[in-house]
Amino acid sequence: MAQEASPTQQCAEAAAGAEIEVCLRLAADHPEHVTGIAAALQAHVARAGVPERALLDALLALVDDDSAPDAARQLAALGDPRALPSLTSCGERRAHAVRLACVEAMAAWSESLAPLTDWLSHPKTPEALRIAAIEGLGRLGTDTAADVLVRTLETPGQSARLRAALRDGIARHYPERLDDIGDAVRVDGRPWLMLGGGAALGTALSAAGQLGKAELAAVGVVTGGITGATAGALYGRAFPMEAGDAAFITTSGLMGTAAGQLLLSPSGETAGVLGRLGGATLGYGTGVALHKVHLGTGRDSVEALGMTSALAVTSAGVTTLLRQTDSMEPVLGTTVALGGIGAHALSPRMDVTAEDRGLITFTTSLTTAGAVLWPSPREATTGRVLVGLGTGPLVSWALAGPVDATAGVQTGAWAGMLHGGVFGGGVGLAIGPEAENLAAARTGALAGMLVGSGVGAWRTWADPEPIDPDDVVLVGIVGSWTAWQAAGWGIHGQASTRTTGILVATPAVASATAAVLASEVDVPVIESISSTSLGLWGIYAGGVGAQLAGRPSLPGALIGGNVGLGVGALLVSPVVGVPPVVIGVADAGGALGGAAGVLVGALTTDDDAVVLGASLVGVGLGATGGALLGTRWVRSGSARDMAMVRPRAGGTWSLAPLAIDVEGVRHHGLSLRVTGW
Repeated sequence: MAQEASPTQQCAEAAAGAEIEVCLRLAADHPEHVTGIAAALQAHVARAGVPERALLDALLALVDDDSAPDAARQLAALGDPRALPSLTSCGERRAHAVRLACVEAMAAWSESLAPLTDWLSHPKTPEALRIAAIEGLGRLGTDTAADVLVRTLETPGQSARLRAALRDGIARHYPERLDDIGDAVRVDGRPWLMLGGGAALGTALSAAGQLGKAELAAVGVVTGGITGATAGALYGRAFPMEAGDAAFITTSGLMGTAAGQLLLSPSGETAGVLGRLGGATLGYGTGVALHKVHLGTGRDSVEALGMTSALAVTSAGVTTLLRQTDSMEPVLGTTVALGGIGAHALSPRMDVTAEDRGLITFTTSLTTAGAVLWPSPREATTGRVLVGLGTGPLVSWALAGPVDATAGVQTGAWAGMLHGGVFGGGVGLAIGPEAENLAAARTGALAGMLVGSGVGAWRTWADPEPIDPDDVVLVGIVGSWTAWQAAGWGIHGQASTRTTGILVATPAVASATAAVLASEVDVPVIESISSTSLGLWGIYAGGVGAQLAGRPSLPGALIGGNVGLGVGALLVSPVVGVPPVVIGVADAGGALGGAAGVLVGALTTDDDAVVLGASLVGVGLGATGGALLGTRWVRSGSARDMAMVRPRAGGTWSLAPLAIDVEGVRHHGLSLRVTGW
């Protein structure tokens, strides 16, 4: 069979016939071959005429990131529609600065309306590309492009930054459409106004109760909260406000209140109350003054509140480690005040996705576990844990932009962290069983978690294939089974501390080995479960058999389980190829037979051994009968329903006589002709 020519060869052949658009299409479809395609075009430049040469020179310059922006503008000036596919591919795949230049250049062709609309309308498109598409649609200058901008602005859930870019684009390119967008609020900010109003008035009335020595602070909090929330709802209804603006005002006020209280509370109760009032006034006032400048959404304000809290927790941990707890509150107050300002400034510039939130959870778990496991004096544990809890989210927010941690990568990191931690802890326990405070085990667990999470993340990132649920089930079964075996033999043998460490590390090694082999061996979920079910029957049979023989049941169950699992793996393997349905029906028959055996044995005798023996016999008979029945079942159609294999029968059946009265005349008999099953 002849091998298909590479994109570079196809371009060279097309260029020889002056079919330059073929090269452009190939460059758009195969960006990994751009260099070779560019070389093929370069060979054609010398043979081209002046107009053709200008197009080719610009396309060649588009390959290099440094010259690409100028090349995009040159292609727009030439206006040759054959350049549009290359510019579209550039807008989708190239670096940020190059992408923007290519998208803006696409406005030279009316045909660019479709890709620009797709980029702007799709919420998963990077925000920078969506904003560039706004400029491209603005430069098109058509009514259809204006409709796209207005419709996108009216779509709920857009970020404040994108809404600002849409309003600016409409104002500059389609000022006649400003009346169409008006000042309608896209996301209602009343819930935030209710929260802010309740917190502000509750703070004021509780302070009045404390300063008045009337012991009415609690009453003031409740009364002020209800009144303030009502006032916020009424204000939001009379003067609608975007959720992003209302959230900025509310979170600024809450941070100011907390900072003022913390800064002045060491000077006495009255000073703390005054600090709380002053901080609330300054915080809410700043929010009201700057809410038009702040371009964040409600989610951005929540992220700012989270970042500030993480900074405060980190500060508390550092202060505890330094044993400067006397100055804890002023340090926290300063952190909340300055951290709140910085967080509100940064959060609108950070696009935290659902995958980034998963990264935050993972990193926080890792840093917190590391703080707990760190082998240092026990009295420093509180400070370390606080530092771990605080630094995890901060590191994650810093990595959210440059690191593309997909769900698969995070799953690999979680799996690697758990397996590495168990393995490292077991090895450390085996190496240093007598170490004080389990220092060796904790050090090994910490090192294993760090290395394992890195290896797991890299492994899933380097593998282009998504994680297969079949592999997840297989690895889980291998790890769980090995853990059960290790725990059982350790308990039975009364393992020493060193041996316990080895047993602890064994399941992690088994799971890691299974994970490596799973990519090479395809084991469907149903086959993994089927073989495991026989292993569970082996545990039952081995334990009961050992007890009937007067031996300890635990080792019998351990050995029987391994035998059953091995038999199950052999049966479902290609060597034997027993259908999972046969094993499933055998499992059901074994459960039914075992229950019947126990019931019959219990009704006929009080001897425990007889009852156990009857249960084993019932399991054996029921499983055998179920397996035989399962061989008669097949899958019927795509719905995967179970159906019995029909027996062969003759072509004509006669049913029993049936008497029917019709108008006083009795008729007898009914015949059914069967031509086949």
